[in-house]
Amino acid sequence: MYESEKKLLNLADRLPEVINRENVSHILSHALKAYSIHASLLYRYYDLAKNSESLSKESAVIPALILARAAFETAALLYYTYTKIDTVVKTGDVSEIDDILMRIMFGEKRQQITEDANISAVNILTVIDLLDKKMKKLGVQGIRALYDDLCEFAHPNFSGAFDTYADATEDDPFHCAFGVKPECLYADMLLPPLYTSLLILEKCDEDLIEILPKFTKLHESSKPKNDEDK
Repeated sequence: MYESEKKLLNLADRLPEVINRENVSHILSHALKAYSIHASLLYRYYDLAKNSESLSKESAVIPALILARAAFETAALLYYTYTKIDTVVKTGDVSEIDDILMRIMFGEKRQQITEDANISAVNILTVIDLLDKKMKKLGVQGIRALYDDLCEFAHPNFSGAFDTYADATEDDPFHCAFGVKPECLYADMLLPPLYTSLLILEKCDEDLIEILPKFTKLHESSKPKNDEDK
């Protein structure tokens, strides 16, 4: 069993089942949003990563890498969520956090029916670059490059299409045998990006578990007892 498989099993055991006022906060919607974002991103990551590994074992490497890219983005967004909540806890400034949480939770790229209902999604490339910058400070290089490599397989570029499915002869590049080439069948292609995103997700999960109660307490202490969020 790969180490990533063990980590996914551990993640499955930690997935929360219910987020509500009774187990988070009776008076604070900010906290409910933060806990709900945490849970939904964990579930999304687990679903993507588990199926990515399953596909790789079936030699469906391109679909596996596409899911691995989506899992990588999910781990990065969890990191982004943590940084925003951590900033609130450190500074006590709550003025912008609800807008940020709303964008993470409800944001979309598509045009909404009315302008008032439009909540723009967080740009995932911006999030990846923030994560890359943070990891460089910790001495870890290549996060953006790893993501860019996944994008090459996710898009119908050379790596994601012709190089994987076409086998041209040396004397005539337009004489091609089509299928999945043997060198594209190795599951090891998946391991570095998936394992890296798992490590990022685990750390952010641990940090959020520690900081979310502090975030909730900070907000509750600043609200009148009769001022219940609807």
